[in-house]
Amino acid sequence: MDSSAAHRPHRARYSAVMGQPAADDVSTLATVVQRIVDESGDPSQFDALAWTKRWLDRPCAALGGARPADHMTTPQGRALVETLILRMQSGAYS
Repeated sequence: MDSSAAHRPHRARYSAVMGQPAADDVSTLATVVQRIVDESGDPSQFDALAWTKRWLDRPCAALGGARPADHMTTPQGRALVETLILRMQSGAYS
């Protein structure tokens, strides 16, 4: 094995700002949110990225009061957060 490969850092799932999910994860969720709004609502004047950032930082009843951002550190947590967003479209959000 190449010794330089062993010393390369893994891509962090959290940004340099403590407690904030990685920008690419937020972007992915914002894309899901935008798709839902496009399909179910009025997308004019809606900023999916801004909404997603605010939502991630607020306590969520479906997560026992935890912030969705707190679950973005693992693949399972990111999947849970995306599932919650998808459930909003059908009204099954709790």
